[in-house]
Amino acid sequence: MTSRSTLTDNQSLWSDRIAAWKTSGLNQADFCQQNNITLSAFGYWRTRLKKLNQINNPSDEVHFLPVNIKLNTCSSLTLKINHQHSVEVSRGFDADLLTQIIQVVQRVE
Repeated sequence: MTSRSTLTDNQSLWSDRIAAWKTSGLNQADFCQQNNITLSAFGYWRTRLKKLNQINNPSDEVHFLPVNIKLNTCSSLTLKINHQHSVEVSRGFDADLLTQIIQVVQRVE
């Protein structure tokens, strides 16, 4: 079984190697060959560290989904987010406020 400090040491080692590759100007295969690293290990750690980074540093980027609007005589619409939250939007709404509301709802989930 791998100890936590060994895992942290490996992550640090591979982070340094991947940073060196990025600044080297070499493609992955050439970098690995020059540094006696197997391409499969390099690919494994590059993917693993990228996933860990995404988990530890989630993006604040907002993603919008397609919206189906049913035409009717109402002057407002209800925006449903992930079947859990609803926001009623009337004509002349504040777009910046709506964007902030969506960002907050996404962080809560």
